[in-house]
Amino acid sequence: MVTAIVGPVGDRAAARAADRADRTALWEWLAAHPVVLAQPALDAWVAHVRGAA
Repeated sequence: MVTAIVGPVGDRAAARAADRADRTALWEWLAAHPVVLAQPALDAWVAHVRGAA
């Protein structure tokens, strides 16, 4: 009945897990970026910003 009224019920747990995996992949990409690796101050900045996110 709910599906008929509001449409399909989404899998929120799976969506949250996918979002979490996407964020993790982004932070890993940023930490491994050549510019970040070449500048130690940027490595510290990435760690700081990730901790605040």
